[in-house]
Amino acid sequence: MADKPITSFQEPDLFSFGNRVDQPQISEVSPNEALILPCGAGKDPAACALEASKRYTGPMWQEARKAMGGSENIPKFLEEGGVDLYILSAEHGLIPADQLIEPYDTELTPQRLEEIKGDKSLTQTIRNTFAKYDPEKIRLGTPKRYTKLITDVMGRDYTSVFPEGSGSGLQKKGIVDYLKSKIPSSREVVPYEDPQQPRLPMGEDESKTGGPPKST
Repeated sequence: MADKPITSFQEPDLFSFGNRVDQPQISEVSPNEALILPCGAGKDPAACALEASKRYTGPMWQEARKAMGGSENIPKFLEEGGVDLYILSAEHGLIPADQLIEPYDTELTPQRLEEIKGDKSLTQTIRNTFAKYDPEKIRLGTPKRYTKLITDVMGRDYTSVFPEGSGSGLQKKGIVDYLKSKIPSSREVVPYEDPQQPRLPMGEDESKTGGPPKST
């Protein structure tokens, strides 16, 4: 007998700017996890439309694509790992990673954050997307301002893949480690190491070197 479909998790009614927010009608919840990543300032300048996951060129995106086996392997990696990847874009709002987007140069400034919060279409897309998942299976790989946008729109917190207050290096590590945790156990997983951090010689004990390398 087939398992009974999981019904949607019902969030309490939310209110925004004095108006009632439309609640999404979702009949089933995806068994997958949802990972939300931020856009980036560095972008591929190609004039043609590119999948969102290929548009961004910053260090985090380079390492994230590498962890997923390269740009062309992203769909296969996500399917095997049971992950749906979304990008929170300063221009487009929340979009699937495979959505085609044109070049743009919009930053998530405090003013732009408020503009998105006041745009019913963009905020409803966030609510509709999040309603597809068990809230405990939503993972944020977003820096502070992006996370604030999500929590302001949804009225609740979600689990982050890195500790609160992390700098860009730890944010990148948290994202890469999360992605690598989704690699099937039959494949070798190489722990992420920041190339800017020195490594101890093979067999060297930290206790003999005065502790771990210090950040500069």
